[in-house]
Amino acid sequence: MSQLRGVTKKNGCLIIGLPDTISMDNCYVIEKEVDRLLDDDVKKIAFDVGGVENLYSCAMGMMIRFHRKTAERGGAVCLVNVSSKVRKVLETVNLDRVFALYATDVEFELFEDGFSLGSESDSAGRFMCFSQLENGVVHISLSGPMNETQDLSDCNTGMYEPGVGKYVIDMSGLEMIDSSGAQSLTAIIEELQKNSGTCVGFGASSEIQDFLTMLAVDLPMYPSETEAIKALTK
Repeated sequence: MSQLRGVTKKNGCLIIGLPDTISMDNCYVIEKEVDRLLDDDVKKIAFDVGGVENLYSCAMGMMIRFHRKTAERGGAVCLVNVSSKVRKVLETVNLDRVFALYATDVEFELFEDGFSLGSESDSAGRFMCFSQLENGVVHISLSGPMNETQDLSDCNTGMYEPGVGKYVIDMSGLEMIDSSGAQSLTAIIEELQKNSGTCVGFGASSEIQDFLTMLAVDLPMYPSETEAIKALTK
């Protein structure tokens, strides 16, 4: 059974209705379903979030990954039927500068032919980092290339959340990491541990995991978000 509320294809743009809830339980299935829809003619994706009640970090990570995929094709991702609640979440993590946001179907249709990347048009090729508190756990998302050519200052903005002791780092969108990136990652982990935080990671490729192990980066890794959260809440 499809997890999507509906799919329409028009002029190289997939308009995809997302379900009311996108959590770690169904996000992977949704991502695979959308992936199968990306034929050679698709340049752009419009995610209809009109029915989405809560926008969790796993959903935002998925959108960023499709943002990068469509940018490689010269396209973009936008969000349609964006409620004030969802917009506020996106603004909090600065993703309103990555995706074009439309409040209604009518607004989207007016600009559909010309919609492109958000105000940060080079974002598809750069490192991105954001964090969000969800159900007593801080989710930190890392994506893109985490290396010395990138601005890694977002990692230094302070991931510590007062009163919260559980942190999970989503590395499923991380394309590569070098010693500079590993140093920034270590700084995040040390900040959290200094404040009695427990930190685990998931989604890293085997190459990234091997590199972090070689550099003795203290981050227990798990294959999925579900397993990482279980490890935190034992």
